[in-house]
Amino acid sequence: EQGTRAQDTEICYSWNKRGAQIGYAPGLIVHHITPDSRLNKNYFRQWQFLCGKNSAHIFKDEYAHSKRNAFGVPLWVYKRLLKSCWRYIKEFFSGKRFVNELWIRFHLGEIEGIKGQRISFKDDLRS
Repeated sequence: EQGTRAQDTEICYSWNKRGAQIGYAPGLIVHHITPDSRLNKNYFRQWQFLCGKNSAHIFKDEYAHSKRNAFGVPLWVYKRLLKSCWRYIKEFFSGKRFVNELWIRFHLGEIEGIKGQRISFKDDLRS
């Protein structure tokens, strides 16, 4: 279906859990057509949040096996969020500010996905 996300990650993860060997082909080239409307910071902010939600869905078994959690979210996820926030503050005036912001958005999406919000792989970003 056109407009879906993370299908490659989901299928590789699923196959690997069933014992399949997943390989890396460094010579393989994949071309994606990206509209100009997606080449802006707001799109990347939304996209990174959705990537976090999708990650929570794809790797739900890993999140569910965590024994220590708060509000249904493993403590290690909060720890990663706090580390990203610290890096954002520490490197605010560096060239890494936007990258650190994207990591914060990823972890917030991850938390929303873990907490059971409705997750859709459909492309709900305006293109």
